[in-house]
Amino acid sequence: MNDYERVANVIRFLDRHHTEQPDLNQLASAAGLSPFHFHRLFSAWAGVTPKDFLQCLTLEHVKYLLRNGDNVFDVALDAGLSGPGRLHDLCVTLEAASPGEMKNGGAGMQIEYGFGETPFGQALIAETKRKNYRAKFLHNRGKINPVGPCGHSSAGRRSSCEFGVRS
Repeated sequence: MNDYERVANVIRFLDRHHTEQPDLNQLASAAGLSPFHFHRLFSAWAGVTPKDFLQCLTLEHVKYLLRNGDNVFDVALDAGLSGPGRLHDLCVTLEAASPGEMKNGGAGMQIEYGFGETPFGQALIAETKRKNYRAKFLHNRGKINPVGPCGHSSAGRRSSCEFGVRS
C-alpha cells in the first residue's frame, strides 16, 4: 500500500469513527505505522495534523446537530466529547462562537468587517468580540464581489452589522 492509500484509508476511517474521537495511536494502528511516522505522513499528505482534521470533522457534525435543534449537552456527547465544556472550547477555538450562538444561527452576534487589498486580491476580514472570524478572498469568476456579509455595499469602509442565520 502506498502513502496516498494509507492516508485515504485513515480519512475514510475518521469519517466513519469521528464520534469515537480516536487518538493518534488508534489512527497510526489503522495505517499500520508508528504514531511518529503516521503523524508526519498524514500531515504531509492532508496538510493538517490528524488532530486538526478530527476537530474539523467533529465541528461539522456539531454544526449539523445544533442546526437540527439538539441541545448542547446531547450534542457534546453525540460528538464524542467529554461534555459541554469541551464542546464550547471546540466551537470557540475553531469558529469564534459558542455552541449556543451557533445553535441560534448567530442571532445578535456583532461582526465587524472590512475590505482590503492583498497580494492575492481583495479580501474580506471579519471579526467578533472573540477573535478574527473569517478571512476570505472575494474573487468570483474574475470579478470582485462588492457586497458585504450583510448585503451592504461597503466600498472598503469598516462597519458593523447584525449577523443573521447563514447557510
